[in-house]
Amino acid sequence: MDPESADYGRQVDELVVTGNSGATAAAPVKASLEAIEPQSIIDRKSIDQFIPATADYTQIVNLSPSVSGTSFNGPGLGEAKTTLRGFKDGEYNITYDGVPWGDANGPTHHSTSFFPSSTIGAVVVDRGPGEASQLGVASFGGSINLFSPEVSEDRGGSQSVTGGSWNTFMSVTKLNTGAID
Repeated sequence: MDPESADYGRQVDELVVTGNSGATAAAPVKASLEAIEPQSIIDRKSIDQFIPATADYTQIVNLSPSVSGTSFNGPGLGEAKTTLRGFKDGEYNITYDGVPWGDANGPTHHSTSFFPSSTIGAVVVDRGPGEASQLGVASFGGSINLFSPEVSEDRGGSQSVTGGSWNTFMSVTKLNTGAID
């Protein structure tokens, strides 16, 4: 068709396609469409459904692509190390509510600090080198960002006790005062 004889002034209806798949809601790891780097989001629901109650952060981040690690003696009973995108521990940051943490003798992280799964509300794994504004000494390898659980505005509490082998147990008590004026 000749472009000069084409009718460019005609009305074209807008087409909007929406969909809702149960697969995206059930996925244990999600990603932000607004992220500027590869990112994985592991929410509290996924932690509750896919991670043992006795797990620490090293087991939670294993749900994310490009992260691997292991604990040889079990969570809280020995050192566990993770690898992010092939970078060994100390070559990426770990933060808890935005505060970077690590060992005093270098940028390494020790799982014996033990952040149990009950103290983690969500995890965001950034697999890129990060922005200049990211805190920490080793953001070039990426970052594992842990967030505390959300606090309820309602007064109440809960308690759970988990028993394991070798006479181990874990007790988690959560108390909420409710909104304070």
